[in-house]
Amino acid sequence: MSTVTFSRDDEPCELGEAAPLRPGARLGRYELIRQIGRGGMGEVWLARQSGGYGFRRLVAMKTIRREHACKPTFRRMFLNEAHLAASIRHTNVVEVLDLAEDKGVVFQVMPLVEGASLHELNAATRLSVDVVARIGTHVARGLHAAHTAVDERGRPLGLVHRDVSPQNVLCGVDGFAKISDFGIAHTLSAITVHAGKRKYMAPEQLAGRDVDPRSDVFALGIVLREVTRDRALASVLRCATAAEPCHRFATAADFADAIEDSVVLASAKTLGELVRDLATHRAA
Repeated sequence: MSTVTFSRDDEPCELGEAAPLRPGARLGRYELIRQIGRGGMGEVWLARQSGGYGFRRLVAMKTIRREHACKPTFRRMFLNEAHLAASIRHTNVVEVLDLAEDKGVVFQVMPLVEGASLHELNAATRLSVDVVARIGTHVARGLHAAHTAVDERGRPLGLVHRDVSPQNVLCGVDGFAKISDFGIAHTLSAITVHAGKRKYMAPEQLAGRDVDPRSDVFALGIVLREVTRDRALASVLRCATAAEPCHRFATAADFADAIEDSVVLASAKTLGELVRDLATHRAA
């Protein structure tokens, strides 16, 4: 990866003279096919990776939105996200495969999750409690992997996601859910700032106080409460969303265990078929 330099927001940067990204454009080993997502900070593209001996595969590529690409804060957040996500290896976390820069564009490469976000899935159909429980346990397990991640020397990183929301939960046709978008994640030693979607923020995050893994537990509890009102999970979600951190589950793993003790989880086939049906409906 080439060195990224940060300029002041009022200074021109290399990207300023680069052409806007379009289908067919190449960045390093990757060819852009079409844009598949757009958020406040970045854009996500379906891309084709090429290698030796005719190797090709489809991947997801994330870039910073053009209007933010030269702003030091956004570039730091983008790079921070890639480095943090690369330190987490878990089935229920969207990993970062590559981080590079070409033609003034910094980009991340991730596995392509064939499916939909929980936000899209919930908008399209009423989710049964067993499906919500499966998604919730997967996300909680992924968050616990992030919270307990270590650096190359085995030292705890103390990560907190800080932006758990339906948009950042990806449900695949394989029946597995993953947590994504560590763009505003921070270590516990980092300065706490207002970031994330207020609707899902824990009280301590809203107040600008220190956050810890229990803040993510709260956010996930709010997410699950938004997509199901089934009484089978009522007491579990009440504990997860307690106002005081000391009254919540101590870890995301404890939250996952409590869900599994309360509800029989849907099968991978059941969740996968729901996601596949949504894709079919979109294509029709």
